[in-house]
Amino acid sequence: MRRVLAMTPVALGLALGACASVHNLPLNEPSANPLAVSAARAAARSADAEAERADNAGAVIALAFSGGGTRAAAFGYGVLEQLQRTPHPRRTRNEDLLAHVGLVSNVSGGSVITAYYGLKGRAAMDDFRQRFLAQD
Repeated sequence: MRRVLAMTPVALGLALGACASVHNLPLNEPSANPLAVSAARAAARSADAEAERADNAGAVIALAFSGGGTRAAAFGYGVLEQLQRTPHPRRTRNEDLLAHVGLVSNVSGGSVITAYYGLKGRAAMDDFRQRFLAQD
């Protein structure tokens, strides 16, 4: 009995030590190195788009979307839609405020529209309502 009691801390220490040394690799390779994906997208942009971004470097809009399921996604979509409709007050060419969104923070339902916009860019504004919000 004493021997069993003496071995219990050793067995417990080995069991806990084994749990601490597990190395899990990411299942999703693009997410494992998001900066490489962003760099590849940036390299694929045309020279005109890069020139436009350099021209607008001083104006940055940051957004924060909260959670709340589909209602939060609908709110975020409405904000992005309004930014797309609103012309930039200091620019002479046809430019909207959506071009100046540089940072988006979100949680839960707010991340649905943010992820979709991050994936598709401006094309997300054309079909997000039909593909997500209008679904039953």
